[in-house]
Amino acid sequence: MSLLRSSDVLWYHPFDDTTEYTKNHAWDDAQFNIGFTSGIVVSGLTRDNVGVESFQIQESLADGGYPDISGATRFTVCMWASGFYQFSITTKKITIGFQDSLAESNVIILTKDSSSVLTFGLKIRDTLVGTKTISTKPTTSSWNFAVLDAEKEGTDWRFRVSFNGADWQDLGTDTYDFTVGGNLEVLVNMSDTGSASSFGVDEVVVWKDVDLFTSTELSNLYELANTHDSPMQQYSSHFVDMATQSSTLYIQGSDNAACATCVALYIKGIAAPTPSGEQARVIDYLTKTQDFDPQLIGTFTIPPSSVNIEVWDIVNGQNSPMTLVSSGCYAIGDTGRWGWSTANLPFTNYRDKYQYYYRMISNESESQYGEFFITVPEDGRWSYRDWEG
Repeated sequence: MSLLRSSDVLWYHPFDDTTEYTKNHAWDDAQFNIGFTSGIVVSGLTRDNVGVESFQIQESLADGGYPDISGATRFTVCMWASGFYQFSITTKKITIGFQDSLAESNVIILTKDSSSVLTFGLKIRDTLVGTKTISTKPTTSSWNFAVLDAEKEGTDWRFRVSFNGADWQDLGTDTYDFTVGGNLEVLVNMSDTGSASSFGVDEVVVWKDVDLFTSTELSNLYELANTHDSPMQQYSSHFVDMATQSSTLYIQGSDNAACATCVALYIKGIAAPTPSGEQARVIDYLTKTQDFDPQLIGTFTIPPSSVNIEVWDIVNGQNSPMTLVSSGCYAIGDTGRWGWSTANLPFTNYRDKYQYYYRMISNESESQYGEFFITVPEDGRWSYRDWEG
């Protein structure tokens, strides 16, 4: 399966227009005082009228809805939200799920109350199945990426949550033997008791009955979704089988003269192993600027205490070992991911493109392999314009 488990994606809305991309259904949104703004982690779904305390969008039933959710035993939802997690005196809610003509809901609810307690709730057939407090949570007003998972275990429902690529927080279970009904409309509802304030939601994806995402998938999902200023649907490899992904599928995103603060984007392909039996390698397409050095990220099954990297320059099909400024990788907080900066590479020619193969090795003798192209800008010390005076 692809990283986003594409065959199990129930619906995806980028909130840069009024069409949902899995079934191309229409949405009823005009009456709810909302606005769409293009781009991932830009402003997404926001209120046009900040005086409206609660607003929502719903799928039009004219296209047949989602009868296939009946009997689901797991829902997994990911989304970006900004202006939501930080402390305030108001209660804010994000509700994502399904609602029928009788307004019975099968929904996931993320709530930050007036005392800044964050909870994860689940409603089945409009009955609250359970609510769990989330202890480790974002506290800033910036964009944060949440993945929420509700799984039925016998007569229980288990709640899990992940923020910004970290591993799951298992919040435990509540015992309610409710089965998901065949509700039809997709519903996204946002409410804020401080009606003069506002927050945004962007890039919502819902899965049905998937296997639990691994820690590596959570980390990679965050890295892939953490793009800026371009709609996610442009990155088509998110929704294809990684086993058939071509290593030539590169997209350089918002790295242009009109956007001085934007960084280069890339999608990940898979290089066919040669000879057969060799581990397939992820290929990254990176762009260095005068002010930005791309980072390589690795995730390990066994938590290491140290990680080092080896890099080979691929020249005419031959791998030449590189002498690095530093080969030590750094831990990215407590996420379980390790990074290394391409600033440690000795670039001899500027305004050029390089191709490298690398291996990250942990002190637990676990390895992560990869390959990347990197484009390097002009030196910055001399240019044609300097000679013109």
